[in-house]
Amino acid sequence: MRSGSSCRCSRPRRRLRPDPVRRGPEIRRSPGRSSGHGRLAALSATPGRRIVRQVIKSSPAAPAASSGLSGDEAATRLRRDGPNAIVEPGRRAVLAILLAQFASPLVLLLLAASAISIVAGEQVGAGVILVIVALSGALGFVQEARSEAAVAALRARLALQATVIRDGVEQEVPARTLVVGDLIVLRAGDIVPADGRLVEANHLYVDESAMTGEAEAATKEARPGPLDPRLEADRSAHVYFGTSVVSGQASATLIATGRRTTYGLVAQRLAERPPENDFQRGVRRFGFLIA
Repeated sequence: MRSGSSCRCSRPRRRLRPDPVRRGPEIRRSPGRSSGHGRLAALSATPGRRIVRQVIKSSPAAPAASSGLSGDEAATRLRRDGPNAIVEPGRRAVLAILLAQFASPLVLLLLAASAISIVAGEQVGAGVILVIVALSGALGFVQEARSEAAVAALRARLALQATVIRDGVEQEVPARTLVVGDLIVLRAGDIVPADGRLVEANHLYVDESAMTGEAEAATKEARPGPLDPRLEADRSAHVYFGTSVVSGQASATLIATGRRTTYGLVAQRLAERPPENDFQRGVRRFGFLIA
Protein backbone atom coordinates (compact mmCIF):
# COMPACT_ATOMS: atom_id res chain seq x y z
CA MET A 1 0.00 0.00 0.00
CA ARG A 2 1.17 3.47 -0.83
CA SER A 3 1.28 6.16 1.80
CA GLY A 4 -1.31 8.90 1.54
CA SER A 5 -3.67 6.80 -0.35
CA SER A 6 -6.99 5.98 1.15
CA CYS A 7 -7.75 2.46 1.85
CA ARG A 8 -10.45 1.10 -0.31
CA CYS A 9 -12.19 -1.77 1.32
CA SER A 10 -13.79 -4.15 -1.02
CA ARG A 11 -17.20 -4.90 0.26
CA PRO A 12 -19.28 -7.60 -1.22
CA ARG A 13 -22.02 -6.06 -3.29
CA ARG A 14 -25.54 -7.14 -2.54
CA ARG A 15 -27.39 -8.25 -5.54
CA LEU A 16 -30.88 -6.86 -5.71
CA ARG A 17 -33.39 -9.28 -6.97
CA PRO A 18 -36.18 -7.72 -8.99
CA ASP A 19 -39.66 -8.10 -7.67
CA PRO A 20 -41.52 -10.83 -9.35
CA VAL A 21 -43.62 -9.44 -12.18
CA ARG A 22 -47.25 -10.11 -11.75
CA ARG A 23 -48.52 -11.39 -15.02
CA GLY A 24 -52.11 -11.21 -15.95
CA PRO A 25 -54.02 -13.98 -17.56
CA GLU A 26 -52.38 -15.07 -20.73
CA ILE A 27 -54.22 -13.99 -23.86
CA ARG A 28 -54.47 -16.81 -26.27
CA ARG A 29 -54.83 -16.09 -29.92
CA SER A 30 -56.54 -18.46 -32.14
CA PRO A 31 -54.33 -19.85 -34.89
CA GLY A 32 -54.45 -17.93 -38.14
CA ARG A 33 -55.64 -14.67 -36.55
CA SER A 34 -53.47 -11.65 -37.39
CA SER A 35 -52.01 -9.18 -34.93
CA GLY A 36 -53.37 -5.69 -34.22
CA HIS A 37 -51.56 -4.19 -37.18
CA GLY A 38 -52.85 -6.93 -39.40
CA ARG A 39 -56.42 -6.37 -38.27
CA LEU A 40 -56.04 -2.62 -38.83
CA ALA A 41 -54.74 -3.24 -42.31
CA ALA A 42 -57.64 -5.57 -43.03
CA LEU A 43 -60.16 -2.96 -41.85
CA SER A 44 -58.51 -0.24 -43.90
CA ALA A 45 -58.69 -2.49 -46.93
CA THR A 46 -62.47 -2.89 -46.51
CA PRO A 47 -63.74 0.39 -45.01
CA GLY A 48 -67.31 -0.15 -46.10
CA ARG A 49 -68.11 -3.07 -43.81
CA ARG A 50 -68.29 -1.09 -40.58
CA ILE A 51 -70.26 1.61 -42.35
CA VAL A 52 -72.67 -1.06 -43.61
CA ARG A 53 -73.39 -2.20 -40.07
CA GLN A 54 -73.91 1.33 -38.75
CA VAL A 55 -76.17 2.35 -41.63
CA ILE A 56 -78.32 -0.74 -41.30
CA LYS A 57 -78.56 -0.35 -37.54
CA SER A 58 -79.59 3.31 -37.80
CA SER A 59 -82.27 2.68 -40.42
CA PRO A 60 -85.55 1.40 -38.93
CA ALA A 61 -86.47 -0.47 -42.08
CA ALA A 62 -82.98 -1.62 -43.06
CA PRO A 63 -82.45 -5.35 -43.48
CA ALA A 64 -79.32 -7.35 -42.92
CA ALA A 65 -76.70 -6.38 -45.47
CA SER A 66 -76.05 -9.96 -46.50
CA SER A 67 -79.56 -11.35 -46.91
CA GLY A 68 -81.93 -8.40 -47.41
CA LEU A 69 -85.64 -8.80 -46.73
CA SER A 70 -87.34 -12.14 -46.77
CA GLY A 71 -89.88 -12.90 -49.45
CA ASP A 72 -92.72 -13.01 -46.91
CA GLU A 73 -91.74 -9.67 -45.37
CA ALA A 74 -91.51 -8.05 -48.80
CA ALA A 75 -94.97 -9.36 -49.69
CA THR A 76 -96.40 -8.00 -46.43
CA ARG A 77 -94.93 -4.55 -47.02
CA LEU A 78 -96.13 -4.56 -50.62
CA ARG A 79 -99.71 -5.16 -49.47
CA ARG A 80 -99.35 -2.47 -46.81
CA ASP A 81 -97.66 0.28 -48.85
CA GLY A 82 -98.85 -0.55 -52.35
CA PRO A 83 -96.79 -1.01 -55.50
CA ASN A 84 -93.76 1.06 -56.39
CA ALA A 85 -95.69 3.06 -58.97
CA ILE A 86 -96.79 6.61 -59.55
CA VAL A 87 -100.51 7.32 -59.36
CA GLU A 88 -101.95 7.51 -62.87
CA PRO A 89 -104.78 10.07 -63.00
CA GLY A 90 -105.32 9.51 -66.72
CA ARG A 91 -103.62 11.35 -69.54
CA ARG A 92 -105.65 14.02 -71.30
CA ALA A 93 -105.98 14.04 -75.05
CA VAL A 94 -104.10 16.62 -77.09
CA LEU A 95 -107.34 18.24 -78.27
CA ALA A 96 -108.56 18.57 -74.67
CA ILE A 97 -105.34 20.30 -73.64
CA LEU A 98 -105.64 22.71 -76.60
CA LEU A 99 -109.27 23.59 -75.95
CA ALA A 100 -108.55 24.18 -72.27
CA GLN A 101 -106.30 27.11 -73.21
CA PHE A 102 -109.30 29.06 -74.60
CA ALA A 103 -111.70 28.39 -71.70
CA SER A 104 -110.66 31.52 -69.82
CA PRO A 105 -113.28 34.30 -69.70
CA LEU A 106 -110.65 36.85 -70.76
CA VAL A 107 -109.73 34.82 -73.85
CA LEU A 108 -113.40 34.46 -74.76
CA LEU A 109 -113.81 38.21 -74.33
CA LEU A 110 -110.85 38.87 -76.64
CA LEU A 111 -112.29 36.54 -79.25
CA ALA A 112 -115.61 38.36 -79.05
CA ALA A 113 -113.82 41.70 -79.40
CA SER A 114 -111.95 40.49 -82.47
CA ALA A 115 -115.23 39.34 -84.07
CA ILE A 116 -116.80 42.74 -83.42
CA SER A 117 -113.72 44.43 -84.92
CA ILE A 118 -114.04 42.34 -88.08
CA VAL A 119 -117.71 43.25 -88.44
CA ALA A 120 -116.85 46.92 -87.88
CA GLY A 121 -114.16 46.78 -90.54
CA GLU A 122 -111.19 46.99 -88.13
CA GLN A 123 -109.25 44.11 -89.59
CA VAL A 124 -105.91 45.28 -88.19
CA GLY A 125 -107.18 45.46 -84.63
CA ALA A 126 -108.90 42.12 -84.99
CA GLY A 127 -105.69 40.59 -86.35
CA VAL A 128 -103.65 41.88 -83.43
CA ILE A 129 -106.13 40.45 -80.93
CA LEU A 130 -106.17 37.08 -82.66
CA VAL A 131 -102.37 36.92 -82.71
CA ILE A 132 -102.22 37.63 -78.97
CA VAL A 133 -104.83 34.96 -78.26
CA ALA A 134 -103.04 32.43 -80.47
CA LEU A 135 -99.65 33.05 -78.86
CA SER A 136 -101.12 32.79 -75.37
CA GLY A 137 -102.91 29.56 -76.23
CA ALA A 138 -99.82 28.06 -77.89
CA LEU A 139 -97.63 28.87 -74.89
CA GLY A 140 -100.07 27.32 -72.45
CA PHE A 141 -100.51 24.27 -74.68
CA VAL A 142 -96.74 23.65 -74.90
CA GLN A 143 -96.30 23.92 -71.13
CA GLU A 144 -99.14 21.54 -70.30
CA ALA A 145 -98.11 19.08 -73.02
CA ARG A 146 -94.58 18.97 -71.61
CA SER A 147 -95.98 18.33 -68.14
CA GLU A 148 -98.06 15.45 -69.45
CA ALA A 149 -95.03 14.01 -71.27
CA ALA A 150 -92.90 14.30 -68.12
CA VAL A 151 -95.46 12.36 -66.10
CA ALA A 152 -95.63 9.68 -68.80
CA ALA A 153 -91.83 9.41 -68.82
CA LEU A 154 -91.79 8.93 -65.06
CA ARG A 155 -94.32 6.13 -65.33
CA ALA A 156 -92.25 4.48 -68.08
CA ARG A 157 -89.14 4.55 -65.90
CA LEU A 158 -90.93 2.55 -63.22
CA ALA A 159 -91.84 -0.21 -65.69
CA LEU A 160 -88.36 -1.70 -65.39
CA GLN A 161 -86.59 -4.61 -63.77
CA ALA A 162 -84.52 -4.06 -60.63
CA THR A 163 -81.80 -6.12 -58.96
CA VAL A 164 -82.64 -6.87 -55.35
CA ILE A 165 -81.28 -9.15 -52.63
CA ARG A 166 -83.97 -11.16 -50.86
CA ASP A 167 -83.47 -14.21 -48.68
CA GLY A 168 -79.75 -13.82 -49.33
CA VAL A 169 -80.16 -14.30 -53.09
CA GLU A 170 -79.57 -11.65 -55.76
CA GLN A 171 -82.50 -11.69 -58.16
CA GLU A 172 -84.26 -9.65 -60.83
CA VAL A 173 -87.77 -8.47 -59.94
CA PRO A 174 -90.20 -5.95 -61.48
CA ALA A 175 -89.54 -2.50 -60.09
CA ARG A 176 -93.23 -2.25 -59.14
CA THR A 177 -92.73 -4.93 -56.47
CA LEU A 178 -89.99 -3.09 -54.56
CA VAL A 179 -90.78 -2.05 -51.00
CA VAL A 180 -89.22 0.10 -48.30
CA GLY A 181 -86.32 -1.78 -46.73
CA ASP A 182 -85.36 -3.71 -49.85
CA LEU A 183 -81.64 -3.99 -50.49
CA ILE A 184 -81.04 -3.17 -54.14
CA VAL A 185 -77.87 -3.50 -56.23
CA LEU A 186 -76.89 -0.73 -58.63
CA ARG A 187 -74.43 -1.01 -61.50
CA ALA A 188 -73.36 1.20 -64.39
CA GLY A 189 -76.27 1.85 -66.75
CA ASP A 190 -78.99 1.11 -64.19
CA ILE A 191 -81.83 3.49 -63.45
CA VAL A 192 -82.44 3.95 -59.74
CA PRO A 193 -85.89 2.37 -59.15
CA ALA A 194 -86.71 4.25 -55.91
CA ASP A 195 -85.22 6.57 -53.30
CA GLY A 196 -82.59 4.84 -51.19
CA ARG A 197 -79.72 5.30 -48.78
CA LEU A 198 -76.36 3.92 -49.81
CA VAL A 199 -75.07 1.01 -47.79
CA GLU A 200 -71.94 0.41 -49.80
CA ALA A 201 -70.54 2.32 -52.79
CA ASN A 202 -67.55 1.76 -55.02
CA HIS A 203 -66.61 4.75 -57.22
CA LEU A 204 -70.29 5.54 -57.76
CA TYR A 205 -71.26 8.42 -60.06
CA VAL A 206 -74.93 9.18 -60.73
CA ASP A 207 -76.48 11.39 -63.39
CA GLU A 208 -79.01 13.62 -61.59
CA SER A 209 -79.52 16.08 -64.43
CA ALA A 210 -83.19 15.14 -64.74
CA MET A 211 -83.70 16.23 -61.12
CA THR A 212 -81.17 19.00 -60.52
CA GLY A 213 -80.41 20.20 -64.05
CA GLU A 214 -76.65 19.81 -63.55
CA ALA A 215 -74.86 18.09 -66.41
CA GLU A 216 -71.94 16.82 -64.31
CA ALA A 217 -72.43 13.45 -62.64
CA ALA A 218 -72.74 13.54 -58.85
CA THR A 219 -70.32 11.60 -56.66
CA LYS A 220 -72.02 9.26 -54.22
CA GLU A 221 -70.62 7.59 -51.11
CA ALA A 222 -71.97 5.71 -48.12
CA ARG A 223 -71.92 7.66 -44.86
CA PRO A 224 -72.66 6.53 -41.30
CA GLY A 225 -74.94 8.20 -38.80
CA PRO A 226 -78.37 9.82 -39.12
CA LEU A 227 -78.85 11.73 -42.35
CA ASP A 228 -81.54 13.98 -43.76
CA PRO A 229 -82.07 13.46 -47.52
CA ARG A 230 -83.56 16.95 -47.77
CA LEU A 231 -80.25 18.58 -46.83
CA GLU A 232 -77.79 19.32 -49.62
CA ALA A 233 -74.83 18.06 -47.56
CA ASP A 234 -76.43 14.64 -47.09
CA ARG A 235 -77.49 14.11 -50.68
CA SER A 236 -74.24 12.32 -51.52
CA ALA A 237 -75.31 9.39 -49.35
CA HIS A 238 -78.68 9.00 -51.09
CA VAL A 239 -79.82 7.94 -54.54
CA TYR A 240 -83.09 9.10 -56.03
CA PHE A 241 -85.64 7.51 -58.29
CA GLY A 242 -85.28 8.29 -61.98
CA THR A 243 -81.56 9.07 -61.87
CA SER A 244 -79.11 6.83 -63.74
CA VAL A 245 -75.81 5.26 -62.68
CA VAL A 246 -72.94 6.49 -64.85
CA SER A 247 -70.18 4.35 -63.39
CA GLY A 248 -69.32 2.25 -60.36
CA GLN A 249 -71.52 -0.05 -58.33
CA ALA A 250 -73.32 0.13 -55.01
CA SER A 251 -75.97 -1.33 -52.77
CA ALA A 252 -78.70 0.77 -51.16
CA THR A 253 -81.58 0.34 -48.74
CA LEU A 254 -84.83 1.81 -50.05
CA ILE A 255 -86.36 4.55 -47.93
CA ALA A 256 -89.26 5.60 -50.19
CA THR A 257 -91.14 4.01 -53.06
CA GLY A 258 -93.78 5.03 -55.59
CA ARG A 259 -95.57 8.32 -55.07
CA ARG A 260 -93.57 8.96 -51.87
CA THR A 261 -90.28 9.29 -53.78
CA THR A 262 -88.85 12.65 -54.82
CA TYR A 263 -89.89 12.11 -58.42
CA GLY A 264 -93.26 10.79 -57.33
CA LEU A 265 -94.02 14.04 -55.56
CA VAL A 266 -92.95 15.97 -58.65
CA ALA A 267 -95.20 13.82 -60.82
CA GLN A 268 -98.15 14.47 -58.55
CA ARG A 269 -97.61 18.21 -58.77
CA LEU A 270 -97.30 18.06 -62.54
CA ALA A 271 -100.47 15.99 -62.85
CA GLU A 272 -102.50 18.22 -60.56
CA ARG A 273 -103.87 21.52 -61.74
CA PRO A 274 -101.94 24.32 -60.03
CA PRO A 275 -103.96 26.50 -57.67
CA GLU A 276 -105.13 29.83 -59.01
CA ASN A 277 -102.85 32.66 -57.92
CA ASP A 278 -103.87 36.24 -57.19
CA PHE A 279 -102.98 37.48 -60.66
CA GLN A 280 -105.02 34.81 -62.41
CA ARG A 281 -107.93 35.42 -60.05
CA GLY A 282 -107.82 39.14 -60.75
CA VAL A 283 -107.71 38.60 -64.52
CA ARG A 284 -110.68 36.24 -64.33
CA ARG A 285 -112.72 38.68 -62.28
CA PHE A 286 -111.77 41.55 -64.59
CA GLY A 287 -112.89 39.50 -67.58
CA PHE A 288 -116.26 38.80 -66.00
CA LEU A 289 -116.59 42.47 -65.09
CA ILE A 290 -115.99 43.62 -68.67
CA ALA A 291 -118.22 40.93 -70.09
